[in-house]
Amino acid sequence: MRLQRIFGILFLVLGLLLFLTPGTLAPVCPMKPDGGFMKCHWMDVAEQSVAAVVIFGGLLAALWPAAFSGGIAAMNLALGAESFALAKSLIGGCRVHEMACNLYTRPLIYVLSGLLMAVSAVALCCRLTGEAKHGRA
Repeated sequence: MRLQRIFGILFLVLGLLLFLTPGTLAPVCPMKPDGGFMKCHWMDVAEQSVAAVVIFGGLLAALWPAAFSGGIAAMNLALGAESFALAKSLIGGCRVHEMACNLYTRPLIYVLSGLLMAVSAVALCCRLTGEAKHGRA
C-alpha cells in the first residue's frame, strides 16, 4: 500500500510537470504578428488537458491507493502514450525546426511522457504481482 501511494505521488508530480511544460518550463512559440495562434499553441492546450487528467489520477492514487492504484496506472500508461503522440504526430509543433516548440517544448514532453509511461508500467506490474501473491487476482 505504501508503494502504491508513492506511485500516486509520482503520478501527481509528473502530471504537474507535464502541465507546466508547454506554458512555463519550456514555453511554446508566441502568437503570430496577426494575432493568430501557431500549431504548437494547440498542442499546448491538448497536453495540458491530458496532464490535468494525470494530476487528478495521481491525487486519487495518492489518497486512496488500495482502491484506485491499478486502474490509475493503466490509465496513465495510455495517457503517457497519448501525450507523446500529441507532441510527435497528432498535433506536433511548427514546421521550422528552430522554433521554440521544436527545440525545447517537444523534447521535454517526450522525456516526461516516457517517464510517465515507465512509472505507470512499473506501478501496474507491482500492483498485478502484489495481487497475484496475495491471491486477489
